[in-house]
Amino acid sequence: MDLPVVYDIYFHVASAFKRTDAYQALRQPLIVASNLLYYFLMDSDWCQSEQIVISSASCKTGLGLTAFLAKHVGRPYAVVGLTSGGNVEFVKELGFCDQVVICDGVKNLNQVKSVYVDIAGKGDVKKRLHARLAGYLNYSSAVGIS
Repeated sequence: MDLPVVYDIYFHVASAFKRTDAYQALRQPLIVASNLLYYFLMDSDWCQSEQIVISSASCKTGLGLTAFLAKHVGRPYAVVGLTSGGNVEFVKELGFCDQVVICDGVKNLNQVKSVYVDIAGKGDVKKRLHARLAGYLNYSSAVGIS
């Protein structure tokens, strides 16, 4: 089975950078996934939402998506990152999220029109988030699974 073209891209690695080849092999598809999610949301007019909530905001795909979303000029939404307690300061320091919420604190999310991008795939968090944003959740996307 052939890979989709976007994941079947190869780059020549100069000899000076061969020590980072394994890192690049891991990072490249995750950045591509972040970019595809960003363009999907943009093409969908942000699902007419006021906030975009990203689970696992400290992982590579989550960081990439929060960065793309944060840098969008004239954005009509807030970027909200969900992460574990141990990663809250790291995510805050990067400055891509307007709000950083511990996964156990979804009860503190603003009840406004929302999109949820579930990168972590943690069923308990998704269930609590869906309950908190019932009637406000314009779109929910499952990207990952734990």
